[in-house]
Amino acid sequence: MESGKLVPHALFADATGTYRDCMGLGFFATDYAPGVPATDFRCGHGGSAHGICVDVRTCPHTSETIIVLSNRSPPVCYPVAHFLRQHH
Repeated sequence: MESGKLVPHALFADATGTYRDCMGLGFFATDYAPGVPATDFRCGHGGSAHGICVDVRTCPHTSETIIVLSNRSPPVCYPVAHFLRQHH
């Protein structure tokens, strides 16, 4: 998406920018606050319902994306994604 092939650069910037502390326009933008290193910034989106849990996290600094899918109810996938991000 960063290349501009899927969505225009301006739309991608809007979707991954932060508004109201941690929310982007389409993606959650986390670890973005005063004193947090830029390398910790990540954006993504997940989904959940009874019996499913999805977490997608992209780290623009490293161009890595972590996707965790589970056939169990939330929040089971969130700690797994966090662990993978911290130990990759």
